[in-house]
Amino acid sequence: MRILTLLSILTALGAKYESPNFAVHAPTAEIASRVAEAAEESRRTIAVEWLGKELVAWDSLCEVHVNPGGPRPDGATTYRARYGAGSGLRIDLAGPMERILDSVLPHEITHAVLASHFKNPLPRWADEGAATLAEAETQRRRQSLIVRELVNGRRRIPLRQLLSMRDYPHLPHDTMTVYCVGYSLSDYLVQSGGKPRYVEFLEAADQGDWDRCLRLFYGFDSVESLESEWVEWLDDSQPAAKRGRWL
Repeated sequence: MRILTLLSILTALGAKYESPNFAVHAPTAEIASRVAEAAEESRRTIAVEWLGKELVAWDSLCEVHVNPGGPRPDGATTYRARYGAGSGLRIDLAGPMERILDSVLPHEITHAVLASHFKNPLPRWADEGAATLAEAETQRRRQSLIVRELVNGRRRIPLRQLLSMRDYPHLPHDTMTVYCVGYSLSDYLVQSGGKPRYVEFLEAADQGDWDRCLRLFYGFDSVESLESEWVEWLDDSQPAAKRGRWL
């Protein structure tokens, strides 16, 4: 989710609940335990989906701070790159509890699982795209509607430029592009080759040779070839018909 600029301060008298991998801070013990249990389940499920196996226990507990009841869902994940598994992980969650549990928490847990695996910041589109795939269908549908407008707009970011971006843009419109295009492109690639291949693709592309890795993992000649077919897929009323290309 969007990086938080400010979270409302939780009451000093709030509760804390510890599970094998999380220390959850929330206003009540019931909320803290509920979020901890959901976080453990999301961690297991997401790791198996993307990495093909469960993660080992993190070296230290991931601190989770829950601020329920806000007007809109929001979240953030921070960590220390290149340290031990789970080192310095913190997740902040805000918004209605229903949205926290069905979208914000799985989104942020995906960030945490991938951070634990890669131990390096991923390109923004790939990290946000993968995390958005964990959200509820209603949230993903909203992203899909926005991306068509962004792709056809004047401020469109060329895909070759977007692929290597490891920082969020300064302008809100461009940041929205990273989120929505990242989700759509990730969805396109995952539907083509599955989540483990997506992870392998990102590992291989870490040095920045996107053209070679696209040929190796997805059969595209270049970034521009991917961009052309992805845009066509966006406009196709039956996108499944376009998925016979991949190896």
